[in-house]
Amino acid sequence: MSKDIEEIAHRGYMSVNPENTISAIRNIINTDKYDEPDMIELDVQPSADNKIVVFHDEKLNNRDSITLTNDTGYIWEHKYEELKKDKILDTKEGIPQLKDILEETPDEISVNIELKDIDSEKISFNWYKDHKSLGKKLDEEKLAENKEIWKPFVEKVIAQSKQFENRIIISSFFEGAIAAAREIDSDIPLAFILYDSIEDGLEILEKYDCEYAHPPVDMILGTLFFNQQIYSTKEFKEIDIVDKCHSNGRKVNVWAIDNWLQVKEMKKAEVDGLITNYPIDILSK
Repeated sequence: MSKDIEEIAHRGYMSVNPENTISAIRNIINTDKYDEPDMIELDVQPSADNKIVVFHDEKLNNRDSITLTNDTGYIWEHKYEELKKDKILDTKEGIPQLKDILEETPDEISVNIELKDIDSEKISFNWYKDHKSLGKKLDEEKLAENKEIWKPFVEKVIAQSKQFENRIIISSFFEGAIAAAREIDSDIPLAFILYDSIEDGLEILEKYDCEYAHPPVDMILGTLFFNQQIYSTKEFKEIDIVDKCHSNGRKVNVWAIDNWLQVKEMKKAEVDGLITNYPIDILSK
């Protein structure tokens, strides 16, 4: 249900549902506790047999103190027959494929597909140890190499998503993934996810004519959260990314909302969408 600001369910509202699961989608569309979001955000990676699977982390076992599944190793080391038997976050659910999630999602709900990771030492990142490549522009040689690495997987993701009626946005922290998506489909809406550099992010948004910018909540100038290093690891220059994006016809969706004060501050900053871990209805109560 559209509101004064677009509501995007981060990993299917990961703070109230098992993240990136079919049950998260079913809970969203069947509950009377909160309104449907405008969009659902999810993460995709390839399995060993090149299925498009929906999972956030590169490793299957632990995220800090959280046990993600009952399995171990990198997700791309396992065939999908194994992954679908893994149990996510102590539930009875296995890891779904993208097509499973899209089949469950009503046509009127848009889907933000984040290109999270692929099986390549030249691309892969460990979210909790190495942030160096996130949201950064690449030199031309590295960019050309990375784009070619990403292309087969991105082609498959876009082709599969087009089998469904939902409006699709493709997003990524990686310039190579965004470059591949724009080359494959000049019309598909793209969102670059910013991390430690506003300047790099703005250049990439312009270079690929991205329709959306996805900055972290601590990148929004004029709010209580600017430069608080909630997600980012560096101090930003005082650049108004919302104003710059709006001046160039781009929308700004901010991640990842966790409380009512963040909702209030982001609305005050006139962002276009909130990529939120909780339903806004719950945060606003």
